[in-house]
Order: sequence, then C-alpha cells, then structure tokens
Amino acid sequence: MARFEDAITIHAPVEQVYDFVKDVGKLWACHPDVAVRDVVLTPEGVGSHAEWYVRMLFLHYEGHVEFTEVVPNQRIVAKSSAGPVFTFTLVPQDDGYTDFRSVVEWSYDVPVVGRPLESLTARITTGDFLAFLANIKAGAEGVAPEPAQLPKGGKRGGTLTRSVTIDAPVERVFADVLAIGTFWTGAPDVAVREENLTPDGVGTTARLYSFAGPIHVEGTLELVDVVPGERIVAKVHFGPENPLWTFTFEPREGGTLLTGQGEWHMNVPGVGKRLATMEANSHGEFLDEMLAGAKMRVEAAALVG
Repeated sequence: MARFEDAITIHAPVEQVYDFVKDVGKLWACHPDVAVRDVVLTPEGVGSHAEWYVRMLFLHYEGHVEFTEVVPNQRIVAKSSAGPVFTFTLVPQDDGYTDFRSVVEWSYDVPVVGRPLESLTARITTGDFLAFLANIKAGAEGVAPEPAQLPKGGKRGGTLTRSVTIDAPVERVFADVLAIGTFWTGAPDVAVREENLTPDGVGTTARLYSFAGPIHVEGTLELVDVVPGERIVAKVHFGPENPLWTFTFEPREGGTLLTGQGEWHMNVPGVGKRLATMEANSHGEFLDEMLAGAKMRVEAAALVG
C-alpha cells in the first residue's frame, strides 16, 4: 500500500473549514485541472458523491468520488473510483485556526507489479496532492490566493542535475542524444513514437508514452535549442509536467562529460517551489538511466568500430 500524508494550517475556525469541505463538489474541484459534475449532497454527509472529469494533454479521464464516513467538524473519508481513499481530519488550534490533515492511501491488487505501481503513482501524484491542499486552504479561508511575489530575476522551480563520463569523442555522444527515439527510450517505462526529425535538430518532435499507476499517459517532446557538439535543449509536455531538459557535452581526457539537467516550474502560490523541487527529486532514476543507456550504447559502438 502506498501512502501520502501532509498537513496545513487553515486560517479559519473548524466550523468554517468543515462547512467548505463537507460539500464534495467544492472539495473535489480543488484538485488541479479537475471539473466536477452531478453533485449530490446528503443531509448527514455520508453518501454525498460527485462525478469528476480531467483532461491531460489529449486524453480525457473521468471517475466518481463518494463520502464513506463523515464526523462533523472532525473527519471526512472519501473513496475515489481511481483507487485512492482520502481521510481528512480537522483539529482546532488554540489561536482559533484549524490544523487540516490529509492522508491518501491506495493499493493495486495486481500480482508481482502491484507494489511498483503503487510507488510510481505516489511519486507522480505528490505534486498534485500538495496543490490540492493549497486550493482547499484558499477555498476554506474564503479568499483567492494571491500570486507569490518572486525576487527580481528569481524563479519558482526545482532542478535536477546528473553527469556521466563516456569513453568516446563528443561528436559520437552528441549524435546519440540527438537521436531522440533511441535516447529517450532509455528512460524508465518510456516509449517514443511519431518522430519528426529536422535537418538542424531544432524543431525535432516526438510523442512520449508511459503510465501512471494503471493509467496510460502520453506527451510530447520538442528540441528547442541545438548547438552541435555543445548543447541540446528539449521541452517536454507530459501529463501535468512541463520540464525543460538541457544536455551539455564537454571534452574530457579523450572522452566526453555528458551532463543532463531538468528544470521544473510550478505556478502554484505558496507551494510552487516545494512542488517543483519534489518533481525534480522524483526524476533522479529517470535521468540516471537515460545517461547510463547513452554511455552503454556509445561505448559499445566505439569498441565495434
């Protein structure tokens, strides 16, 4: 079983917070990019339910959510047809505010691969859960969140950087990374289709396919900057993520130092930096395997020819 847990302080009394979250329609609409329809509220709360819809890139998903337990001003348990069970607890603080805690648990009853699917889902959806809490806070406080003010020239983002030394000249390593169909397939659980190559590299595109738990997801990749022998920059749109990936090439004692860097920016007031940092940290294995694949391919080819 996978589990996500976090808490926030909502600047409102428990009664006001409960009045907001007991409406399953208002509560579920706090999920990023989710629309809610067909809301049914029961007098006691248990059995309140709604249909939800979300569009990720070109894909449409929909499901059902229902309150299975409601203790006024204390606790709400909700079951989503997508798998997770949400437990929300409300605890009054001495200053009159509310400690609001969310626990999300889900499991996949699938032999052998169930546990890896749970871990993958937890990794991918953590950012959405944090944004969900931030939106609940804004709704319960009855105010729209103000955009966070950044220092001049500053960024709300997370960065991941990895490097590998490859025993081959720069031009061979550069050619491997430029071949996006081969290079990006080296990432865990990613398939590449519909490559559209341009003569100079800039504008080269492809579609990416993977999965989030039991759900199929797809996205696009485009090379937006290519400097032969020096740099390749790719913009990726993959589900809720839109990272910018930069790969640089540096001669190093007869070989090449290949460095990959991913950057994430989340425009979510208050928690944007945190969300982006978590997304960056969750992709360490992803980048490590891409770079390791390039090293294996290029060095093997060098031995042959």
